Amino acid sequence: MLTSKLKIALLYIIITAISFVCVEFLVRVVTHFPTLGFGKSYHIYPNDKTPNAPLYENEFLPHASYYSLEGGYHVYRKNNLGLQGTDVVINDNSKYIYVMGNSYVEARATAPKEMSTSVFQELLSKHISKDFQVINIGLGGQIPFEGWCRLIHWSKKIKPDYVILIINDGTVTNMLNAKSESYVLPDNFDQETHDWKFDIVKLICNKSSLVNLVRVSFRKPGIVKGSTKAEKIYYRPYSSLEFNQEAYLILLSNLHEMHRQYGDRFLCLSIMSDKWNKIIDVDCRKAGINFGYDGSISYDGRYFITGGHFNTLGNQVLGLDLFKTFKQ
Repeated sequence: MLTSKLKIALLYIIITAISFVCVEFLVRVVTHFPTLGFGKSYHIYPNDKTPNAPLYENEFLPHASYYSLEGGYHVYRKNNLGLQGTDVVINDNSKYIYVMGNSYVEARATAPKEMSTSVFQELLSKHISKDFQVINIGLGGQIPFEGWCRLIHWSKKIKPDYVILIINDGTVTNMLNAKSESYVLPDNFDQETHDWKFDIVKLICNKSSLVNLVRVSFRKPGIVKGSTKAEKIYYRPYSSLEFNQEAYLILLSNLHEMHRQYGDRFLCLSIMSDKWNKIIDVDCRKAGINFGYDGSISYDGRYFITGGHFNTLGNQVLGLDLFKTFKQ
């Protein structure tokens, strides 16, 4: 016979299990909060064990759900590759255009069909060819070097025919904080991660919306410490970044490196202010780098939602800028 203490313990376990199931149902079905949705994780960045460095390339599962709180609570889905935007057609006739950039390209607060890369895809299909397929590898806070690391990783799955880099004021600010601009891949590049703590968290959060919600609630924001350089040229939406010689030279070296690797298949689209764009344009013309710009979109409040990223209208304009720049 069970002792009284064992009966009480068993009762607590049953009540806890029932409570967990009920709250899980509430979180997943009523609020639609997603599970983590991670697939495999890879080492692609140098020094990915150091503080404030990007961690891993966490591939999302195809059509995994994710949430956004910017501009209200929304739940969206990744595409068939587990990336941002609409589904990508994979066949022998497809020509793939990778678009790199930071959170303005990633566009987590925008519905996939309304993202700039999806607008770009639609314009290409309608006016040029349905064979062109746009792949969005934008990521919040991403600098060109990190975008290149992701590009090399994804290129092993789908070879790029064209590469587009979108730059804005945030790109330049983050580059001044970067520890590496050498365009050298780490020795463990593309090796799957073996971090048992991370794997356990991923396994549980992939199964439970409730646990994933708890994980998000306790997650610390990624704050870069000691960013004295960035403080010199801090920017806000609608207020253009002051020209900075050091930042410009870093930016220009990145453009030269991308052009060296991809030649005429590479182009850069800048949404910085024209005081930057006109200088960049002169040097890009001398080097034969494809370059286009829109000096107004980042400084007009009509294009932004609360939180500082583009709204639907801003994404439409950026998508049109992408199409015009690519078409030229």
